[in-house]
Amino acid sequence: MNDQMLKLLAVATVLAPVVSGIVQIMKKYTIAEGKLLPVLGVFCGIVIGGLWGVSFAPNEVIAYLWSGLIAGLASVGVFELAKGPETVDKDDQENNIQ
Repeated sequence: MNDQMLKLLAVATVLAPVVSGIVQIMKKYTIAEGKLLPVLGVFCGIVIGGLWGVSFAPNEVIAYLWSGLIAGLASVGVFELAKGPETVDKDDQENNIQ
């Protein structure tokens, strides 16, 4: 069990930058923007994790879907950290009462 968890976390670690890169490419070449990007990142992570599972361990696809979910969430977190704290969304700016 412990060995399986380490394997899944290693896959999520490898997939997170890949998912982040795919989301950045989609952001540049499609109309996806704003609050849709985190959902897109999680969806891409799940799909890529599932493809990884089908390719390398067909008996454990569900576990690799979870690994893809973790990778998608991690890629969204890395993207939010890269944006920095000074970036304010329009929605947040409109709702801010000062």
